[in-house]
Order: sequence, then C-alpha cells, then structure tokens
Amino acid sequence: MKTYKNTLLVISAVVTLASCGGSDNKTENTTPPANPLKSLVADVIEVPADVNALLEKNTCLTCHKVDEKLVGPPYTTVAKNVSGVEEIIGLIREPKPEHYPDYPEMAGINISDEDGKVIAEWILSLKK
Repeated sequence: MKTYKNTLLVISAVVTLASCGGSDNKTENTTPPANPLKSLVADVIEVPADVNALLEKNTCLTCHKVDEKLVGPPYTTVAKNVSGVEEIIGLIREPKPEHYPDYPEMAGINISDEDGKVIAEWILSLKK
C-alpha cells in the first residue's frame, strides 16, 4: 500500500510540475517594446561646457546636481523657486535656509557677478 501511495505522490508531483511549466504556444506581440533608454536620453539635461566649468570652479557640483537631490536641491528645483538672476546670485552669496528646509544649510559663496550671471541664466533656463 505504501508503494501505491508513493507512486501516486510522485505522479501527482510530476503532473503538477508539468502543468506549471511555460507553454510553447506564445502569442506574438505586434506592439514593439518601448525603448527605456529613449525616455532616459530624452530627459537628460545637458550642462553647457562654460556653465559646467563655472559650477566646478565655484564648487557648486559638490552639493548640487541638475535634476537629482544630492546634498543640496537640484538645479531644476531651484529654477522653480526663483524669479530672476539677481535673486539667484543673492542666494548663492547669502543662502536662505528657510527656502529649502529639507536640506542642510548652504555656506555662502563669494561668486563674481559675471560667474553668477552665467550660472543664474542657465538655472532659469531649466524652468519647465
């Protein structure tokens, strides 16, 4: 009787495993798959070389990225919260932590008017 039960268990296990397997009757998908890289590439924001050089020179890239949180807010977020070049230059020189309470307080940077203007105009260009 034990052999009969064991045989039934084995047959039952084989049938269960066989029924769980994939089918060779796959339906053909006529819709081409979306290209995940295309959407990523479309969303990449290029930083002009002159702006990137100024961001590096003034150590901005230590804490900020274009569209991702690092230590400080992303430039795209800053762009949404400011109104003009002079405001951005002022905030670079004398940050107001109440503007970004979810981030550590930024140390002011003694940026030149020329560098500040180039950076600020680029940040404003990121407004969507």
